[in-house]
This record gives sequence, C-alpha cells and structure tokens, in this order.
Amino acid sequence: MQPTIRIRPDDDRGYARAVKQVVGAFEASLGDADPVLAGYVAELMLHYRWAHGDGRILWWTAADVEGFLLDLAPDEAEIEDEDVSRLPGAMLKVLEWLAKTQQLGGSPIAVLSKTLRTTIPDYLRAMEERGPAAGDEDADDADDGPMPAISLPPVPELAAMAESTVVFARLRAVRDLLETPRRLTKAGTLVDPDVRALGADLGLADRIADVDRLVRWAVLAGFGEVERTRLELGPNAALFEESPQEAWLLAMLMLLNGKLLDGEPGWSDAEAPLKELVEQLPEQLYPDGTATLEQLETVAVRLLEEELALEPGSKVGRDLRRSIVQAVPTRVVEPLVELGMLAFEDGSVALTTLGRWGLMAWMRARGIDAPMTGDLVDASAADVLTWCHERDQEDAEAELLTWIAKRPVTAANEIAIAARAGAPVSEVMFAFELIGPWAEPAVRDLMDDPRLAGAALIWLVDMELVAPDDLSADEMLAYLTETLLEVLDDEGPEEMAAHMALQGPIEEQLRLVDALGDAANPRTNELLNAIGAHHPMKAVAKQARSMAFKRQGSQVH
Repeated sequence: MQPTIRIRPDDDRGYARAVKQVVGAFEASLGDADPVLAGYVAELMLHYRWAHGDGRILWWTAADVEGFLLDLAPDEAEIEDEDVSRLPGAMLKVLEWLAKTQQLGGSPIAVLSKTLRTTIPDYLRAMEERGPAAGDEDADDADDGPMPAISLPPVPELAAMAESTVVFARLRAVRDLLETPRRLTKAGTLVDPDVRALGADLGLADRIADVDRLVRWAVLAGFGEVERTRLELGPNAALFEESPQEAWLLAMLMLLNGKLLDGEPGWSDAEAPLKELVEQLPEQLYPDGTATLEQLETVAVRLLEEELALEPGSKVGRDLRRSIVQAVPTRVVEPLVELGMLAFEDGSVALTTLGRWGLMAWMRARGIDAPMTGDLVDASAADVLTWCHERDQEDAEAELLTWIAKRPVTAANEIAIAARAGAPVSEVMFAFELIGPWAEPAVRDLMDDPRLAGAALIWLVDMELVAPDDLSADEMLAYLTETLLEVLDDEGPEEMAAHMALQGPIEEQLRLVDALGDAANPRTNELLNAIGAHHPMKAVAKQARSMAFKRQGSQVH
C-alpha cells in the first residue's frame, strides 16, 4: 500500500480492508512487544487520518502527530490509566515501522519522532484533564455549528503567498546563514558576529532580541538544529524551496501552539494574557473572518481581568488595563500580520487566504471538521446532498457546482437516483437548479414519485419548461400542495396559512382543502393539520381538520 492512496470518507469497506492489511502486518512485526496496545494505537492512528484527515491514512506530518496526541487521544482513546504513558511509544513504533517498510508519507521519520517527543508533556497534561468522552451529549462542543467550507487557490499560489510574508523571508535568511554551521555561546545563542550579520541582513541591527527570536523559531520549526555547540541545518531546511507553503505552515504552528511564545523573554505579567490572544485569535476569526482593533482590545482587557481576578470595570488595575490595550497592536496584531495570517487595514484585522489555509490544515490535523470546497468531489450524490442540507446556501452551492463540474453528463441522473433513495428534496431541487434546463429529463422522470412530484412540477414551472395553464388537475393539485409545503418549511405554519388565505375567495379554498383529501403527497396530513390550526378563516380551518381526520382514519383501516 502506497502512502499517497486516499480512502474516501464513505468507503467503509475500503477502509476496513486497509486496516486489516496494515494493522495485521504491523502486529506480525512486533515480536515480543505488546501487540494489544500497539495494534490498538495503530488502528486509532489510521482512523484519525481517515475520519479526521484527508483520507491518506499513511501520510503523517508534524501537525498530524500533535493533533493525534493532543486532540484525538484525549477525546477518543479508550485505554487504562497505566497505558496512558505508553501510548506515545506505541505511536512511535507504528511510524518507525511505516518508515522502515517504505509506506510512510508526509514528513521524514526524524521530524515526526522529534515532534512526538516534544509533544509528550502536553499530551500527558491533556490526558490528565480529559473531558467528556467522544459522543457524550454533554460535551462542550456538542452544540457547535459546522465550520464554513472555504475555497482555496492552487498550491503554486499558496506557495507564492507564503514566500511573500515577512516571517518566511526572515526564517529563510536564518536557514541561509546555517548553510555553514555556526558556533553557539554557552547560553545556546549565536555568537555576536553572526547575530550582527543576520541583523544587518534583515534590517534588525538594533533589535538583537528579535534576531535571537528568529533563530529560536527556526530551530523549533526544524529549519535549524543544535548539535552540541553548533547550530546547523535542520531536517526541514529544504522545504523553503521544495514546498514553501509547508515551511510557512511549520512556522505558523510554532507560533499558534504556544511553543515560540512560551519561551520568549520580555513579556510582563500583565501582558501574558496577550499570548493567549495571539494563539487563539486566528481560529476565532475563522468562521467570520474579521474583527476591529477595538474588539481585540476589549478581549485583551477581559483576559487580563480573568487572569488577575479583577472586577470588570473597577478602578483597581486601571493602569494595567491601559497598558494591555496599548500593547495589542505590537504584541498581537503585528506578529500575525508579519506571519501573513492577518491583514490590518482601517482599524480592522481580517484573515488572509494563506491564513485560512493554514488554520484549515491545523484544525484538520486536530480532528476538527474544517471543510474545503471540493472535498466531496468524488463522493456519491447522496452524500453530497446530505452534507449540503446541513450547510448554508453559499457553502452548498460551491460544493455542488464543484461536484457537478466533475461529472457534467451524469450529474442529473445521479441526483435523481439519490432523490428516489430519500435524499433531502430541497437539496435535490437546488442541485437541479444549478444544472439548469439540461436536468429536465431527469426531473420529469421523478413525476411518478408522490414524494417528489410536487417539487419536480415547481422546478419545471420555475424553469419555464411547463406552463401552469398546461397542468392537469392532478398536477395542479401536486403543484399547489408542494408550494404550500415550501412556505410551511421556510416561513412557518402561520405564514403558510396567510399565504393560502390570499389565493382566492373562501369557496376556492374550501375546494382546495377537499382536493387535498385525495393528494398523494406523503406530507398532506401534516399540511392539513397546519391549515386546521392556523388558517384565519374558521370554515377553512374546520374543513382542514375534518379532512385530516378522515385521511388518518382511512390510513388506519
């Protein structure tokens, strides 16, 4: 099995075969090692990359290692307390076996091994603080809505965006300096001549602390590596040319996961809450995209008050509040702008396209559902329509257009098959609307299905493929029934009843209610009950209740 093979989210059988093949071969290689824990961890790792990643179950990056240990394991790993400390070792065995058998894709094993070792302390803390189990109805995020789907430019454009950022240029300068290994002081910093040369090259000659920070950043991201008393190129140094966007992503991770800021000197106790704001702000902006500087200052003050247990708005700590507000532009906004995560203009910050891509990659590595337009391009029509039914119209339209473009000839028929199998009617008709008149044969073919006939008629009329005057009595009834159901679904029962009341005199409405007694739509009883409960004309409401009762009686017998 090659690491680039991707198993689709709906391919349960393919995933089961892959798990059996990979985990079986891995367990057979263990010898005297514990096959139970190691095999379980191997299976959990494959599940992570299939269910929470991009489907490439043998493809691992540093972000994936952190996501597995810090997010998935605390939420989903079902292990005894005595096995908690052994899980990272089992994970390393799996990665090393994949590398040895030439199945490992993504980052080199040296990078993954180092990331795993440095993440263990945070992993152990996360396991100690485990919250509700996965699937617990009381979990904190149970009510969170889905993340918006985003559209991204091609990889070459992302790479160009990464190369244009201030941080990328500075870290590449550090990498270039390390083409020749550099001596370190006893404190582990570059010697003065190298610091001055790098500072002059970057225009930071009078900002030695910033130079030291860049060097530490480069080491954290694997662009540089300490070997005894020297600093030399690290395992990720070649990414600046081979995959600039991945080099940028590693730099982003070191800032947002706190590793860079945690070891950074110069932060006062009052400014410490700003570290949390730097790390969390981009992800908080992900759904909406923008925030004003004033809003950031308000959040910073709130974090300060929580940190120091200050009463909101109290005079105590007034100077601290003022100082933290003044620090927001330089401590929070500037680093994220230089990184290329945010753009700052007219007093507001906004996520950049590059920033959205980086956050999407990081959230996916941590098991968060962060969809991208086109994720479902190879999925079945039923899966696409179900996904779109849970999203807003903009996300649904973008995903459907991408899906339709992949199969322009067969899309309409595939959607019709999904419709007959029970796909959401509203999404089915929306998809047909995006296809346009070319979908007419597939839509007409649905006219024999009582659940779909009314919606199909509305679509044909809206597309001006059928004139209302040409409808038969049965077709007109199906059309009117579906129209009222659409209003009921979109605007509620009172608006539906009001809409019906405007369609004609009471005699015509009574005739419509009588006709509904023979309507084939499976939701007719629901419609009659809504008319009976909310129609403003008593006679119509009474007739609807009577007709609903008769229909229910005939269905019972």
